[in-house]
Amino acid sequence: NSCFFCARPGNIPTCEGQLRGPYPKRTGAPFFLHTVCERFAFNDGITLQMLAEKSKKMNCAVCYRYGATVLCAEDDCNERVHFRCGLKAGFAFYSSGNAHCVRHAEPYT
Repeated sequence: NSCFFCARPGNIPTCEGQLRGPYPKRTGAPFFLHTVCERFAFNDGITLQMLAEKSKKMNCAVCYRYGATVLCAEDDCNERVHFRCGLKAGFAFYSSGNAHCVRHAEPYT
């Protein structure tokens, strides 16, 4: 199995953590998520099932693939990445579950 958001496998140790699930989808097979991918996913008060559907249209600012659910917490910033891509690009991740892109991270670190 692999993570629905980042598409990385879950059967090997990764910085994204263990796979959790299965989570049911409204249609199709259930899905799995890495613990960290789930923690930093910007959900805007929607269910994981709805976010999984929306993530198919969310492309990453670093690798350009879909499933990018980490969104910069700064108002009016739409920088969106996968967790691992965000680490490589210099995103700041906080224990609160928020993240800031490189442009907005400095005032908070």
